Amino acid sequence: MYRRLKQMALSPRGRVGLGLSAANYVQAAVGFVVNFYLANRLGAEQYGLLSYGLVLGTVLYTLVNFGAERTLVRDLVQGRDEHAVMTASLILRGSLAVAALIVLVAVVGAADLPRPRRLVVLGCGTAALFWACGPVAWFDAHYQMHRQALIALAEKILYAVLVIAVFSRGLGATAVVPASLLLVTRGLSLATQLAVARRTWKPDTRDLRRHLRWLAAGSAVIVLAALANLLISHWNQLVLEHRLSTARLGYYALAFQMIAVVTLLQNQVVRLFFPRIATLVDAGADPVLAGRKLRHYAAFGWGLSLAVVVPLLLAAPWVVDRFFTTDYRQALAPLRILGVWAVFYGGARLINAFLVNLRLDRQYLWCSLGAGLASVALGLVLVPRYGEVGVAMALLISHPMTTAAQWFFIEQELKRRRLVAAPDTEVRNHES
Repeated sequence: MYRRLKQMALSPRGRVGLGLSAANYVQAAVGFVVNFYLANRLGAEQYGLLSYGLVLGTVLYTLVNFGAERTLVRDLVQGRDEHAVMTASLILRGSLAVAALIVLVAVVGAADLPRPRRLVVLGCGTAALFWACGPVAWFDAHYQMHRQALIALAEKILYAVLVIAVFSRGLGATAVVPASLLLVTRGLSLATQLAVARRTWKPDTRDLRRHLRWLAAGSAVIVLAALANLLISHWNQLVLEHRLSTARLGYYALAFQMIAVVTLLQNQVVRLFFPRIATLVDAGADPVLAGRKLRHYAAFGWGLSLAVVVPLLLAAPWVVDRFFTTDYRQALAPLRILGVWAVFYGGARLINAFLVNLRLDRQYLWCSLGAGLASVALGLVLVPRYGEVGVAMALLISHPMTTAAQWFFIEQELKRRRLVAAPDTEVRNHES
C-alpha cells in the first residue's frame, strides 16, 4: 500500500496534484488571514458591503465566463483544434467583458446609490470580469494546473500585502479600499496567466467564426444553468442584505469564508479529475467503467470532505472567539449548516463533472432551474425569519435536489450507451 501511494505521488500527475494542493492551501491560508483581517478592521457593516460587491461580481463572472469554467476543458480535451478553440474562447469572453463593463458603468452611474457602494460594485465587478477572461482551462487541459495555482498564489499574497499596508497606515477603513486593490491584483494576475499560457498556446484565428458559433451553441445552455445555480447559492444573500441588513450579510460571508477551506479542496479535486472524466465519457468509451468511476469518485469526494469539515467545525468557535469581535459569533450558526452542505458538495461537484462531460446540457439546465426556484421559494420563507441561518438552510435543502436529478440523468445516459454498445459486442462475439 505504501509503495503504491509513493508511486502515485511520484508520477507526473501525482506531482502536479501535490503542487496544486500545496499552492492552493498556501493561497487559502493567505486568503483566510486577509479576510479575517478585513472582517475585523472593516466591521460587519463594511465587510457586508464588500461581500455584496463580490456577490454581484459573481453574477457578472457567470455571464462573461460563458460556461468556460465547466465546458472549455471538455472542448479542449475532446476536440481537435485546441489552439483555435482557445483563441475563439478568449475572443468571445473578452468581447463579452467589454460589453458588460460598459453596461455596468452605465447602470451604476444612473442608479441612486451612495458613492462608496458605487465604487465597491465597480471595483468588484471589474475584477470579476478580469477573472472571467482567464486561460485557466488551458492549464487544466494540459495538466499544468500547478502553474496557474502559483500565479493565483502570487496574486493573493500581493493583495494581502497591499491591504495590510494600506490599512496599517490608516489610509481608510471602508470596503472601497479592498475592492480597488482586488481590481489591481486581479488585472496583474490575468496578464501573467496569459503570458505563461502563451508558451504552449499559439493563437489561431483560422475558422474563427465557425469556432465562435460552435462555442456559443455549445455553452449557451450551460450559461443559463450556471445563472440558475446562482439562484441556489447567491440570490438569498442579496435578499438577506435587502430585507435585513448589510451587517447580517457580513456574518454569513464570514461563515462562508471559513467553509471555503473545504470548497477550495473540492474544486481542486474536480480540476484534477476533470480531464480524466472527459476521457471516461468520450464517444466510444466504456459506459460500464464510467458508471463505476462515477460512484467511486462521488464516494471519494464525500469522504474527503467529511474528513476536513469535522475538525473545521470543532475548531470554529475557538477561532471566532480568539480572532474576531464578539458580534461575529452570529456567524457560527450558519457555519454549522454550511458544514453539512460542504460535505455533500464534495461529491456533488464530481457528479456535475460527469453530467457536463456527457454533454447533457439541457438536463443540467432543468436540474439547476428547478433547484434554483426551490431555493428562491425557501428564501422567501426562511430568510426574513432566520436571517443568515435561513440563507444556509435554503442552500442545504435545495442543492441536493439538483444533484439527485443530475445523477439520475447520468445513469440514464450511461444505460442508453450500454444498450447501444450491446449489439456491437454481440456481433463481434459471433464473428470471433
